[in-house]
Amino acid sequence: MTEKTKAELIRQQIDSFPILPATVSRVMEVTADPESSADDLMQALLPDQSLCVTVLKLANSVLFGRPQGVDSLTSAIMVLGFDQVQSIALIKAMNNSFRELKLVDTAPIEQFWEHSFLTATAARHIAQHLRLPASTLFMAGLIHDIGKLVMLLTFGDEYAPEQWMRPFSTKERLAAEQRLFAFNHATVGGQLLGQWHFPDNLVAAVAYHHLPAKAPGAQLFAQVIQLADLLSFFCIESEAGQGDDVIAGLQLFLPGLMRRWRGMGMAWNDEHCRHWYDRLCRSREQSGAIREILSA
Repeated sequence: MTEKTKAELIRQQIDSFPILPATVSRVMEVTADPESSADDLMQALLPDQSLCVTVLKLANSVLFGRPQGVDSLTSAIMVLGFDQVQSIALIKAMNNSFRELKLVDTAPIEQFWEHSFLTATAARHIAQHLRLPASTLFMAGLIHDIGKLVMLLTFGDEYAPEQWMRPFSTKERLAAEQRLFAFNHATVGGQLLGQWHFPDNLVAAVAYHHLPAKAPGAQLFAQVIQLADLLSFFCIESEAGQGDDVIAGLQLFLPGLMRRWRGMGMAWNDEHCRHWYDRLCRSREQSGAIREILSA
């Protein structure tokens, strides 16, 4: 199979993906309008009862500090906020798309989503600490590797999960992926999200999460996702992985990370990074429960 043929297959696969449901498109319109009210968003959600149930369940989850205390959709919207409701709608739509494509129930896919959700959780922790938009970075973390699913759908066994989906994508591995498949998963993910009309900052954060300095208008977001991606990898793969091991791992897998971080105007602190990692590992079980709600 030639490089040109592989490139064409990827583009065909992206073009064949189901479009976002009308409910989700309406949710995105409402959340993008600063004049919209909670009632406007509720009306946008109502046609999709499964989505309404998910919003209520998450508003009542311990993740948002309101266990069993929210009993109306409007209250749930107030608890979660517009950005988080938008994220939930997009997540549900993506999950349904991959379910339609029969790519949801295998062990590699379960491992993929666990890594993705832990990356999202790590991105949220970092964003909260740095006072960045936590819900936006949570969403970016969740979908950062979505291109890998497109690659798997396109190339099947040739894109072996153990080789391409599970390991951390180092600079060398990313180059090999590009060489063998004509694209790398980050670029493919960005193209799919662009087709789905995702916000530009999310598209850039996903497309450039391995090259954050090149992310147009979203360098800091992409840098946070790169760090969250590696912390998630450590959390899953390492049995101990505490203290200095995390910092040493960052220096091994992402040489120059601290320098790039400071170059973006952020003060690097090893203790902060250890705290984000420890918090991520402690929240792993809780993250699994939230993931089940979103995938139901």
